[in-house]
Amino acid sequence: MHADALLTRGGLKPKSFTHLSHPLFLDHIGKRQTTVLATHGIQLDGSRFWVTHRRKTYGPFDYEWSSDFCGVVMLYDGQPFGEYCSLDELYADLKPFSLPMSVVRVTSIVMGCVLFGILNGLCEAERSRLVETRLHQHGFERFLVVR
Repeated sequence: MHADALLTRGGLKPKSFTHLSHPLFLDHIGKRQTTVLATHGIQLDGSRFWVTHRRKTYGPFDYEWSSDFCGVVMLYDGQPFGEYCSLDELYADLKPFSLPMSVVRVTSIVMGCVLFGILNGLCEAERSRLVETRLHQHGFERFLVVR
């Protein structure tokens, strides 16, 4: 039975299913696809990434060069949360965003790999392998990299 019919039949009328009309959820002839979200995962897109935890996606996490090009500002959803100046100077604080601790830990690993890769000239495939290796080393295998 269709999800809309189940909700309506059960007495619950959906306020909006407009997100299901997004092109991501439509097949080539405009019909809805069934999309199952993973409970945990990471989606990498260049320097940007998203973390999915318990089927909720957080992000994008990204970086931008500081105005003097001597450091890197780390961003969550466009908002700065930290800065990398050198091996001896690193500041990051995601507490104001009230993210789950698993998301914070995974973000720390992935952002570290992204920054290491960018600063050391690794290609995207090498950065992705580095992320997978580090997540495995720290016990976060359930956060599979989605390509």
